[in-house]
Amino acid sequence: MKFSGLALFFCFILNISLFSFSYSQKWIDTKLNYSNSSNGIRVIYHKEIPEKSTKNLIRIIENGRDLNSKTKNNLFAENDLLVFSKKYLYWFSLSNKSQGRVVRSAGGLLAGLWELEFNKKTNKISFKNFDKKTKFAKSLLLTGSSKNVKLFGQDIFGGYKSKNTRVIWGLEYSKNVKITKKTGKDILSLDKGAYSSDEGVFIQFSGIVGNSPLIGKGIETETDTDPRKGIVGKTIFELNYRIPAEKLEFVTEVEFKAVKNNFGPISNSYISMYLPGYSPNNMVYASNPELMPINTAKETTKKNFLKDVSVNKYFRNSAVKRSFFYDIVNRKSKSSKNTVRTPPGRGRILCLGSPLNKIGFLCGYPNNDYIPKATYEEYVLEMNQNNNSKKFGKFHTLNYKLLSSTGKTITINQGQKLTMIMRYKLINASAPLPQNKRSGK
Repeated sequence: MKFSGLALFFCFILNISLFSFSYSQKWIDTKLNYSNSSNGIRVIYHKEIPEKSTKNLIRIIENGRDLNSKTKNNLFAENDLLVFSKKYLYWFSLSNKSQGRVVRSAGGLLAGLWELEFNKKTNKISFKNFDKKTKFAKSLLLTGSSKNVKLFGQDIFGGYKSKNTRVIWGLEYSKNVKITKKTGKDILSLDKGAYSSDEGVFIQFSGIVGNSPLIGKGIETETDTDPRKGIVGKTIFELNYRIPAEKLEFVTEVEFKAVKNNFGPISNSYISMYLPGYSPNNMVYASNPELMPINTAKETTKKNFLKDVSVNKYFRNSAVKRSFFYDIVNRKSKSSKNTVRTPPGRGRILCLGSPLNKIGFLCGYPNNDYIPKATYEEYVLEMNQNNNSKKFGKFHTLNYKLLSSTGKTITINQGQKLTMIMRYKLINASAPLPQNKRSGK
């Protein structure tokens, strides 16, 4: 009887502990129905946000405010994941081309990012950038920035170095992608990473690295990551996002592990963000240190397309105190792409914004603690302006690129890992007040 009583006591204590852990969970993980689904879509949202608010925002993106609208954006798919913090709506895409979708962000990559406003009195959330006339909410990323653009939001990709192989590997082509059990957990319960003390939520996807359509010899299958002829490699990945509840920032972390033969030699590895080209006013780039123009073979001029550099023109409280700002000339260019980058091994911050269009600066900060030694003096932060895309118009890419020298490669041998980390932050900045309206001396 004494043993039974003691056992009951411990069971009672255990139940209290489990209840306490469940009660302390800051995020709600559920499935919500929406117009284009039969089984619903998985949604994770902070516990202070009403479920009704999340449904309303999903409805706005898919149909506008008219539930009977015949024109639908068809952005989301049932196997995707939506996360609502108090600052952003994150859309993670697990789609692939075989499903007939035109959204190319896949493998769990961030496809859309909408800035939100959280009302502390009512706990309701709404879109910060919402056009009441058109009933349209613009994403900060290229996908979802207009009703017709569905290319990329984020991309992680690279290439192999081989005389007989021209293949692009990337999460866009990944296989067997799954949302792991860690997804939806408080960061504090998992590790001591970024935002663990800010009611942060952990999001994780895993899968097998895949390749683009095969060209040449050396890549034997769609998931072969060893370009040596007759040797098949296999590389798995874990894609992690650390999301805080109340900050305009988040972390993207990807870890590749070669589990059979090699991953590589690879000629490069990128984390890229695709951003729209707003009009009618010019966009503004920001960086540290100063940017260098890159003249491709297609360019006929050596003139830099950036102009009027200034220091700390718009914000001073970023993680990098001294930032250089460049206006982008908003005109048609003969070149399809203009490129600038930081000096190799020195890039600290990369931003794109448009104060005159009331668009804040989306900034990327690399964490180079885990990259291979061979890339310490090689990595660059790179910005592309794509001018003449007939289908998508002008858009911009912010790239974290591990190798800037052509001809150099890195190889991840069996059992080894390659980790790349970027922190992204939105810095709300407005155009400087005209001189004649300033007060004081």
